[in-house]
Amino acid sequence: MAEQTSSQLKGKRRRDPNMVYNEKHILLELIKKYFGVIENKKTDAVSVGKKNEVWEKIRIEFNSQTSVPRTTDTLKNTWKHLKADARKKQQRRGSPK
Repeated sequence: MAEQTSSQLKGKRRRDPNMVYNEKHILLELIKKYFGVIENKKTDAVSVGKKNEVWEKIRIEFNSQTSVPRTTDTLKNTWKHLKADARKKQQRRGSPK
């Protein structure tokens, strides 16, 4: 019997549709609302718990406004990529003097 890889055992990974501009805009508006908590650099149990609560609130509000339900992890990942893209664009333009 041939050995199966872990990806074959699990089956194909489900892929959500790409986030459209409108969804990204909604996400950014929700993040603005909770920005202080989300971007808090503290890693103690209280701060991490608060961040998780806020991301759950964002997920609920986001999914109530859009047609494609997204997970908390998907929203966090999208936020991480949006920040990285903004940093890249800023570097290409050069920092203001």
